[in-house]
Amino acid sequence: MNILPTFLSSFRGIFPSLQGEGWRGAVGSRVGVRLFLLLLPVLPLSAQEGFVHKRYAVDMTVHADNSFSVREQMDVEFSEPRHGIVRDWPGSVYVKRLVPVSDKESAEKVMCYNVTLDNVQASEESSLEEQEGFYVLKLGSADRTVFGPHTYTISYDYKVGNDRVNTSDVFYYSLLGDDNGDPEDEFRFSVRFDKPLPPQCLDTLHLYVGPLGLVYDKADTNIDTLTATYVSGIVRDIAPGTAVTMFVGLPEGYF
Repeated sequence: MNILPTFLSSFRGIFPSLQGEGWRGAVGSRVGVRLFLLLLPVLPLSAQEGFVHKRYAVDMTVHADNSFSVREQMDVEFSEPRHGIVRDWPGSVYVKRLVPVSDKESAEKVMCYNVTLDNVQASEESSLEEQEGFYVLKLGSADRTVFGPHTYTISYDYKVGNDRVNTSDVFYYSLLGDDNGDPEDEFRFSVRFDKPLPPQCLDTLHLYVGPLGLVYDKADTNIDTLTATYVSGIVRDIAPGTAVTMFVGLPEGYF
C-alpha cells in the first residue's frame, strides 16, 4: 500500500486583514494505480490563533463525469472577535500517474488537471475570487465580527473532468486537510456515488487518516455504511496535522 501526498483543499481563518494560512490533504492507494500530487508551498496553520474547529461535516455526491457536488458544515468557536473565515481550493492539481507507453510497458507522467469550482453557495455573506491560482471564498462580513460558537455552511461543484489516462480511473478526495493547527473533536463524512462502484472496487476503498507520508491510521475511525453507492462514517479526536482522504481504485471507463 502506498500513501502518497496530495494538495486538494484548504481552510483559512480571517485575520483583520483577511489573511491566513492553508490546508493540505493526503491520499492513499491500495491498488496498482500510482498517483502523486505535487505539494504547493503553504505556511502552517499552527501559528494562527483566534478560533478552533469543533466539528466538521462533509456530504458529497460523486458524478459519472468526475465532478463532485459537495456540502460542508464547519462548526468553529472564536476566542477573539474575527470577521469570519476563508476556504480555498487550488485551481490546478498535478498528478503523477502510470501511463502506458507500449503494449507491455508504462511510465510515470505528471498530469496537470485544471479544476473548476462552480455553483458556490454559502449560509451567509460571502465572496469568491481567483487569486494566484486559487479559488478563495471569504465567509463573513468586513463590517461585523464574530465571537464564540458559529456555524458556516457552504456547497459547491468541484469538477476534475477527463483524467486523460486510458488504463484506469481513480476517485480520490481530501475530505479534510492536514494543515489544521488545532484538533478536530469530530469529523463526519458521507459520499454518494451516482454510478455504483463495481463489487471488486469496494475492497480498494481506503480511508486514510494521518499526517502526510505515513501509512497507518491514527484516529478513532468508524465507517458506518459501505455499499456500492454510499459510504459514511465518523472520525473522532483528530490530532493537529491530520488529514482524512478517501481513495478508490476504479476500472477504466468509470468516469
